[in-house]
Amino acid sequence: MNRRELKSMLERHRALTDPTERGFHPTPVRRGRPVDGLSQPQMDMLLLHDFAAGTYGRLERGQIEHPPALLLDQVSKHLGLNEDERTVLYLLATGEKPTHPLDPQQAVRLKPTWQAALDGISHMAYITDAAWNLLAWNASFPRMFPDDVPGVEPGMPPGNIMWWMALCETARTRYFPYWEVSWGPLALAQLKAAVLAHPDNEDLRGLEAQALADPVARPIYTHPELEYVHPDSDTRPLLHRELGPGMVTMCAAEPFSLPGGRLLILPFAPGEITPPTPLWPQRRPSRRRPRPSSARPEATADRSKL
Repeated sequence: MNRRELKSMLERHRALTDPTERGFHPTPVRRGRPVDGLSQPQMDMLLLHDFAAGTYGRLERGQIEHPPALLLDQVSKHLGLNEDERTVLYLLATGEKPTHPLDPQQAVRLKPTWQAALDGISHMAYITDAAWNLLAWNASFPRMFPDDVPGVEPGMPPGNIMWWMALCETARTRYFPYWEVSWGPLALAQLKAAVLAHPDNEDLRGLEAQALADPVARPIYTHPELEYVHPDSDTRPLLHRELGPGMVTMCAAEPFSLPGGRLLILPFAPGEITPPTPLWPQRRPSRRRPRPSSARPEATADRSKL
């Protein structure tokens, strides 16, 4: 925690906030000079529904070692911080970035410049939000999908990429070779990690419910060794609608303006498919000591007869 800069930042933004916009009367003149912005007691009043009196002052003085996300989000809202300013507040107070945007719409709102960037990429490329809802793609991307995907308009990609990778029976059986090794466990592990990171995301919860109701996906999703977070640099077998079988490499990144979102660039090499090395489930060597043999040792010669 950087106490000095945290105090400076909060004091500055309090001074910039008009008390009348938060339901207070204008701050009275103190000692012959006007007081700018919200006072600490006024901030406490705004936070009183969730926190005890004096909490804001302790935060501003750096006396709360691990301030909860709810407190930082409420302070951000009452001080009118934008997403960049809120991120700086989190970094100063906790050393970590927030796991979700203050405005839920930012998680699904893609800036138009990204479409121009995608259009300049020759490989298949697309962008999703945190729940794998497809937000933008280039001209190469829809060419990999068949025209008979259930519920998908011919010539268009599926609306949700996680559904296509992990839950669509057509994809699992026809377009993802070695799905049970190379696609299913890894995609479902990503879903599990995303649900942990964004527990309030309704779309992710919906995907999780589908996975738990799916007789193929459920045993994988509930497996205790499902530990995998992102596909960056993975190479996996794929059946491309136009180019046939081959290997696709996933180059993954996260757009800064889209919290939890994903940019995927997919170079595809048509040709021979390389059987993947099983990454899941992992078989660890047993640490148990071998049991002693239950067989009785052969009787030794009776020395008295020698």
